[in-house]
Amino acid sequence: MYKILVTFQMKPGTLDATLAAGRQCLEESRKEPGCLAYDFYRATDGSESFVAVETFVDEAAHDAHEQTAHFKAFFPMLKGNWESVKLETVNLRS
Repeated sequence: MYKILVTFQMKPGTLDATLAAGRQCLEESRKEPGCLAYDFYRATDGSESFVAVETFVDEAAHDAHEQTAHFKAFFPMLKGNWESVKLETVNLRS
């Protein structure tokens, strides 16, 4: 399993539009054969931030995800709206 946590701090006033634009990417990503889960979680502290939690069967499935049309359509807007991003890969402890 390949799980990624991505925390985005967005530019002021861009969070709502970014999440709305990301809805199609989120829905299409969930349909990918190697995707086990794909979710966005808005911060509850009122900040302009959210966390993307992505779970794929393996790293190759995530790499394939980054080549999809829906990811490529959403990513430029996302990148243009973030102030900072923190990416972490995590594994389940067995």
